[in-house]
Amino acid sequence: MKLFEITKEYEEIIDNLYDEEGNVNAQALEKLEQNEVAMEKKVIAVASYIKNMEAEQTAISEAKKAMAEREKRFKKRIENMEEYLMINMRRCEIKKISCAFFDIKLKESTSVNVHDESLLADEYKRTKIETVPDKAKMLMEMRNGVIIPGASLATNYYVEIR
Repeated sequence: MKLFEITKEYEEIIDNLYDEEGNVNAQALEKLEQNEVAMEKKVIAVASYIKNMEAEQTAISEAKKAMAEREKRFKKRIENMEEYLMINMRRCEIKKISCAFFDIKLKESTSVNVHDESLLADEYKRTKIETVPDKAKMLMEMRNGVIIPGASLATNYYVEIR
């Protein structure tokens, strides 16, 4: 019997516990005691099910935390291995290696390092909510030989595996 069925039966028994004269109905009282035992067992069973679900929820939560930590460690290991690969490819002046599964390229990109923003002319700044250096414009001009006080070109390397 389901809990809601036991509850419905319990309510019906309570409604019929007293006769019209206010006397206790002996059969209803006996049924009430039987119903209380069944109710108690069912409540314990439902509570046990809830406790099992809570334990599973806790296990899932802990597994998520463990997986997030594992993902973080893997990400760090990947970054370290890419840095290791990049450093050694640069030292050996290797630009590209190909194999059947992928190509490994030592890629180069140029970016602008701003040392002193106050020295930059307004034309090299973009204004949003705050004023920031226009690194894209500065990069184009510095590549064309323009010297911009307060900034210099930096060469960066990264590994690309396709």
